[in-house]
Amino acid sequence: MNFYLIGIDYQSAPLEIREEISLKRKEIFAFWQIRKPKEVAILSTCNRMEIYGLAKDLDAISKEIVDFKQGFKGFFENAYIRFGKEEVFKHLLLLSCGLKSQLVGELQILQQLKTWSVAEFFPLELSKLLNQVLSLAEGIRRQTGLEQTEINIANIVFGDLVKRIGIKEKTQIIIIGTGKIAQLIADNRPENAQLHFISHRNFSKAQLLARQSQGVVKTFPELPYLLLTADVLISATSSPHFVIYEKHFLKRNSERQQPIYLYDLAIPRDIEPRVGDLPGIFLQNLNDLGPVFEQDNQRRQSEISLARYLATEIINSYKDGLDGANYPDGHAAQSAGNKTS
Repeated sequence: MNFYLIGIDYQSAPLEIREEISLKRKEIFAFWQIRKPKEVAILSTCNRMEIYGLAKDLDAISKEIVDFKQGFKGFFENAYIRFGKEEVFKHLLLLSCGLKSQLVGELQILQQLKTWSVAEFFPLELSKLLNQVLSLAEGIRRQTGLEQTEINIANIVFGDLVKRIGIKEKTQIIIIGTGKIAQLIADNRPENAQLHFISHRNFSKAQLLARQSQGVVKTFPELPYLLLTADVLISATSSPHFVIYEKHFLKRNSERQQPIYLYDLAIPRDIEPRVGDLPGIFLQNLNDLGPVFEQDNQRRQSEISLARYLATEIINSYKDGLDGANYPDGHAAQSAGNKTS
């Protein structure tokens, strides 16, 4: 079987394109499930979407790729393509180590890949390759210290807050959403912070997070009043549309006594961008946090460099017997020439 990969991430596509693709997930899943129901698996996170496939004949899959290009031009104009088992192995190893993440070395992508690999829909040959990769990645992470759980977006946000305002006693932080990022925030709560969890749908999960972090649960209608005294709002939902609008601030913003810092960690974004134009409001999304991520990456440069070295050693020794003759015409050169994303 021949392996291939088509994907976008934070490096290859701007935020607006990633938002568009996130909104088209169902259509993209349907496209591949109709054509290759047992030969394709799709990885979707806030910063990437990757389509992994198997084909007996890569020339035949070329037509599907052409059709995909035409159906999802906004996606494929920014996509990277990998053909062959070695190229897919290389990409997966770097990804599993967290070396392709915006926050280099983060653990969450490894955890997601583990869950993904055992899903019912996952093709057997892809599962074998991924499980091999995951074992190698865990070894690299242990040797380099990248398995440390404090490498996560919650601690990055809290570190940014310390630099901006400090985290004083009873700093009021609103969290909208109850997913993985909300869990990280609950697990890594600064000692002086008071967390307020708000959820539209999963109120029981919000209650659990609040218990774990000595926080409280609030309803969405209470949000405008909470915003009067809150120091920080962190939003990370899976909503396909904004959940925080300018109107949430306009009526009462003049009553606020201090600035408020907003972190929009969702894709698609949760907070209407023009909210950031209002006085006393400081809004950052995942793109805006890029320099903050980079500073943390630089702080851990020795561990990251060692992980890249170990991964490169494994990649250089990996052989699957494929050469350019196994690729569709012209694709071997394209695969080799595409930038690593």
